[in-house]
Amino acid sequence: MLKEVTASEATAVPNLIPLVRELPADLETPVSVYLKLAGEGPSFLLESITGGEQVARYSFIGVQPSRAYVLQQDAWQVCKFAGKHARDVSLQPCDAANPFTADPLAFLREEMAQYRLAATHGLPRFAGGLVGYLGYEMMRYFETAVPLTPKPDQPDAILLFADTLVAFDHAFGKLLLITNAYINGDEEAALAAANERLDALVAKLQAPIPVQDSAVQPPPDPTLRSNFTQEAYETAVLRAKEHIAAGNTFQIVPSQRFSRETSARPFDIYRALRRLNPSPYMFFFDFDGLAGGDDFYLIGASPEMHV
Repeated sequence: MLKEVTASEATAVPNLIPLVRELPADLETPVSVYLKLAGEGPSFLLESITGGEQVARYSFIGVQPSRAYVLQQDAWQVCKFAGKHARDVSLQPCDAANPFTADPLAFLREEMAQYRLAATHGLPRFAGGLVGYLGYEMMRYFETAVPLTPKPDQPDAILLFADTLVAFDHAFGKLLLITNAYINGDEEAALAAANERLDALVAKLQAPIPVQDSAVQPPPDPTLRSNFTQEAYETAVLRAKEHIAAGNTFQIVPSQRFSRETSARPFDIYRALRRLNPSPYMFFFDFDGLAGGDDFYLIGASPEMHV
């Protein structure tokens, strides 16, 4: 989350001003809002259901990020987007890599330190900031004794700077459209541009859901593939039991990855997952070309924060 400037920090003048529009949500769901707003540029949907039946107060839909941070080969790249509206967002050439030698998060702290969010009453605790993932292989930066090899075709981390989002308030049945105006010179122009972004969001929400092709072709090869053979997995379980018995640890969870081809749309997979496995941490990310230009989605429904 972005740091909020309070009255006690008089010397820290806010330079990020949240602008908010409120709309009724009685005819919408988080899924319908996402389908109306997404489609151009990276986007995300965050939801939460506790106990399998209680919906958390807020769902968050993020679109039109002004930038993204991509970590690969021990360096961060800053990728910026052009276009005020979701329909014309385009990825610009990413900045030169920013290498680091120790803490990969130090660069992000420096980047976020330039933003000071104005205190605004009535907003959820999250009104903008970095949203994305840190891959498991990043553990090698914090626990150097753990020899992990990064995947060559997948960034270690992708974080979107979510400065335009919709907070779906389930308790009060309303949508809070939030966009942050970055004041770095011409305040009037920054506020006008932010209001234009809000106008574009309102127009999209008042329109019907875009028509989508419902045809799903069966994959040429429906075989599920694992990154473990059965023998290798059983060996890993036996080794885990030995370590637990020796007192080296109290819990080990062997991870097995399955893969298969599919022609299903990624968001349809998420919709099925949220019905079959309602969880405290449900998420859908469309990183739209940030993984080396390829389509890249992250979909999940987990009972635990670390997935």
